[in-house]
Amino acid sequence: MKRSLFAIAISILFFSGFCLAAALGSSQHRKIIIVSPRALNDAVAVLERTIHCAITFEDAPYYNDSRSEPLWAGAPRMAKERKFVFEYDQQEDTLKIIKSLLATYYKIDASAVFTVLKDDGQPPRFHIYPVKAMAKDGRMLPYKSRFLSAQTFQLISGEALDVSLARLCKQLSTSNEEVVCSGRILSPQCERDVTLLATNGLSCMEQTLQYYDRSPSGLTLSWSIRRGPKMEKLNDFCVLSLRQMQSEQTLMQDGTNDVYVLVEAARPLSEALRILDKMIDCNVVYEDIEYKCSCDTLGDKDGHLQVPRGGIVDFSFSSKADSCQVVSDCVNAYNYGQNKVNEERINAGEYSIECRNTGPTILVSPSHSKDKTGTMQRAEPLLATQVSFVSSNKSVMSILQELSSAVTAATGKKIVVGNVPDMEAVLPSFTAKGSAGEALSDLMQRVSPRFSCYLIFEPKDQLFRLDVYKRPGK
Repeated sequence: MKRSLFAIAISILFFSGFCLAAALGSSQHRKIIIVSPRALNDAVAVLERTIHCAITFEDAPYYNDSRSEPLWAGAPRMAKERKFVFEYDQQEDTLKIIKSLLATYYKIDASAVFTVLKDDGQPPRFHIYPVKAMAKDGRMLPYKSRFLSAQTFQLISGEALDVSLARLCKQLSTSNEEVVCSGRILSPQCERDVTLLATNGLSCMEQTLQYYDRSPSGLTLSWSIRRGPKMEKLNDFCVLSLRQMQSEQTLMQDGTNDVYVLVEAARPLSEALRILDKMIDCNVVYEDIEYKCSCDTLGDKDGHLQVPRGGIVDFSFSSKADSCQVVSDCVNAYNYGQNKVNEERINAGEYSIECRNTGPTILVSPSHSKDKTGTMQRAEPLLATQVSFVSSNKSVMSILQELSSAVTAATGKKIVVGNVPDMEAVLPSFTAKGSAGEALSDLMQRVSPRFSCYLIFEPKDQLFRLDVYKRPGK
């Protein structure tokens, strides 16, 4: 039973909530935007990517409930989602940038205090770790990271790296923490017994990783210790994740990219597209995947609530790139998204795009999705449904409802009109002919040249909800 609950907890730890990171600006000035349950951890990961310097991060313990919240009533608590915006000059000293990052973060979350330590290695690495944490009663108490104390650690012949790191992390963590590790970028097992003597845990971690690294040039590595709130029948979490810095060749290829997007969310592709709405000059019509497999949803034990399990979108692009290419890159990142823990593809399906000159508009619809058994099959998008009707002297809202009803009648899939702006304007006439996606695009062009439409599937109610948003701009 404990293993089952623990698996659910790890899913919540990694995939619940919305995680977006974007770094953009000129070659010197950058702006990072994070919306995430672990905003500081994700900001560090994006900052590391943009300044090309290894930064390790240790999360603070979750003593106070202000750092967490239940996903739904009665559900286990998870890290609270926060929005974090940070701007910096890329030419500034790295230590100054990191200190500024921490000072800015305290404005949205004062439940812990962190400090930063620079080592003298080549290349240099920076370590961020907590020195104070808010107690249950709201008092700020000193916190001493065990990464700072002297360590003796035994590497065992034949032991897998994940197991070694789990033992080390357990040694460096509080005695009641569960430990999960992701270290698959290095050699799979130890060749001989080795005893490491280190002045502190940071050095011990470095020595362990260097021993497993047998690449000719050596890898530049960083890591993060991600903690989670205590959950029923489970101890606190301590999740160790390794990150490998990009090679010089990769950095040269990505040199023209100045926008970085990282989304971890229940519906990562739709969330990423909502952000792109504000960055590109193009309208988007999006259709959600129909979640048929229980492997793609989370819910309470009584089945009263179901939500998508979540996934990942992680990519970069140039702000000067063509809008259709940017969306295509975003969709490809979703189609090949990987689990950060076991490097398996985790997203619920695959999407395709169609770029239309009208608007211009980009249609994003599912091409493949899982059936009830988890087998990937070709999807039949609702937006591809052929419709044909003529409306006279009807409001835009009424036409949206008529379009939804036409697709429902043709497919048997229930569609309701959800969140929409003021759509009471009356159109003298409107002719819908062709696919539902084309009809929706044409209708919205009659109302406003800047719009986005999202057809969202709700697993609990087994229906699609049509949401319409006005995009920024004139």
